[in-house]
Amino acid sequence: MRSISKKNKSNTITMGFGQAVVGPPGSGKTTYCWGLQQYFKAISRPIVLINLDPAVDNLPYEAAIDIRELIRLEEVMEFHKLGPNGSILFCLEFLEKNFDWFSERLAALTSPSSSSTSTSTASAANGSLAQEIDYIVLDLPGQVEISTDHDSLKNILHKLEKLDWRLAVVQLTDSTHIVDPVKYISIVLLNLKTMLHLGLPQVNVLTKIDLLKHFNEDFKLKLEFYTDVQDLSYLLPLLENQISDKFANLNKAIIELIEDFNLVGFESLCVEDKTSMTRLILTIDKALGYYPSHQPNLTYPHEMGSDNNPQKPGLTTSGVPGGEMAIEAEFGSSSGLLNEIQERWIDYPELYDQFQKQLWADESELVLQRASQLNQINAIQQNQKQP
Repeated sequence: MRSISKKNKSNTITMGFGQAVVGPPGSGKTTYCWGLQQYFKAISRPIVLINLDPAVDNLPYEAAIDIRELIRLEEVMEFHKLGPNGSILFCLEFLEKNFDWFSERLAALTSPSSSSTSTSTASAANGSLAQEIDYIVLDLPGQVEISTDHDSLKNILHKLEKLDWRLAVVQLTDSTHIVDPVKYISIVLLNLKTMLHLGLPQVNVLTKIDLLKHFNEDFKLKLEFYTDVQDLSYLLPLLENQISDKFANLNKAIIELIEDFNLVGFESLCVEDKTSMTRLILTIDKALGYYPSHQPNLTYPHEMGSDNNPQKPGLTTSGVPGGEMAIEAEFGSSSGLLNEIQERWIDYPELYDQFQKQLWADESELVLQRASQLNQINAIQQNQKQP
């Protein structure tokens, strides 16, 4: 379903939604966009991926709109004698000045055909131009200044808003940086600056959460502390151990500034994990005010705790102390959810991996059983039809 907006050719009141994916180099923006495309395809949710990074060499996904069709980074560097960073900023400025080129292609992709009267996005085939597509994802360059200081991206996003696109910024950050207090404070400041500069709903994401298992011994505090950006004064002793004492007052002032705004929090993400992706997508949908008519079902094929499987699978049955949250938890309290994420990716990743592999094996076995049952039913029906 959709929120209010202008009328399309079929007189249906619609509004477009989308994500602007930003973050430092190496934070996993392109991988996230590719994973998002695969996930949306699996749940039959239409999506348009747009590449606005002129410096990218190879994309793992097929971009419906590509800034490289409008302007080439190499040509800008050669003609204007600019470096890579300056050339990327120039390309975004050029896109801003030629916004009509972008808006025309976007309209051609997202406008419904004259014969289409459906208002449900779930019925549209992924990537089909014959159906109306109301969800876009902008894959942006990794230069942090485009989202913190430079105005071109902000102006482009606001122009899209005027075209009835409701957008949210999704800022990605490599989660392995949070184990260093200095880097963590820098990350929080960067996300805060982006929120203030772009002025859009924003979801901050710690990516590559599955890699934190390699930094278990470096964690001074629970993951919940870093995702909720709680009382940062606990970091002051750790900061003083790394930085000269003369910066103690500066550290304190920065922490007080962050806490005064009280705006920054983080979600976690492992792109390869279905549950992690689903949680993030639901969070972004909530920030956008978007409610698709088709929601994915996270319940595994074998009902948890059913008669066929009376012992509810989970870490508590694996002998893990304190493993109170099973992997199939359905979005409970934030505290319980964070405890599960802590256990899943940091404390007991190997046990969770074993448990998940068993779930996959059980799911595959159930699918084969159902296929065999259907074949038997079809065979019986065919025999009954014969004279």
